[in-house]
Amino acid sequence: MLETGRLLLDKPDLKYIDELYLLHTNKEATQYTPKGIHESKEVTKRFIEGWIRHWEENNFGYFILITEDSKEVAGITEFEYRTINYQRFLNLYYRFFSEFTKQGLATERIDKISYSLKHYDSITPKIIHTNQPSIKLAERLGYIDDLSWNNIINKGNPLLFYSTTQYT
Repeated sequence: MLETGRLLLDKPDLKYIDELYLLHTNKEATQYTPKGIHESKEVTKRFIEGWIRHWEENNFGYFILITEDSKEVAGITEFEYRTINYQRFLNLYYRFFSEFTKQGLATERIDKISYSLKHYDSITPKIIHTNQPSIKLAERLGYIDDLSWNNIINKGNPLLFYSTTQYT
């Protein structure tokens, strides 16, 4: 488990299924989600199991974000390998319950996880083009819109790809 000062970052576990189901069915939290909301707890369970597999295979991945003070689940975040057009990249993702947004928690957890990874080449947040808060966060963190990747998937509702080369 990692700590940021305000957050505890725990590995995925089925003990969080109720909170994660609520998060993935929350209209505000999922408004920019191309895959839509989870239809059942069984769907959420399959997602969690996939996150656990990613950890087992790569020794990093999703984190459950828990507030240090109240021990509430605030959201999730991840660095996870994705493949698009036969190119593998490290995707950066997060989702918060609305009461935990606009507090700097996204920046705090990105910094902590980034420094905990021992080696990576490039982190690529993919952001739906209407998600202005995430676009602003990516730009604040130094990510640059990678025009060569934009609109590769989700034609008509394009995802923007941001990239930066990180230290190794």
